[in-house]
Amino acid sequence: GQVEVDGKVEARKRAKLRAGQRVRFGREEIELVSAETR
Repeated sequence: GQVEVDGKVEARKRAKLRAGQRVRFGREEIELVSAETR
């Protein structure tokens, strides 16, 4: 229950993450981007 993906708790060890998703751990939040959108 320490990691959230798009505001929902993510408990899987190997969840697939995609560009545009937001990942939060504690107070840190990042938005994933693809290499093509940089």
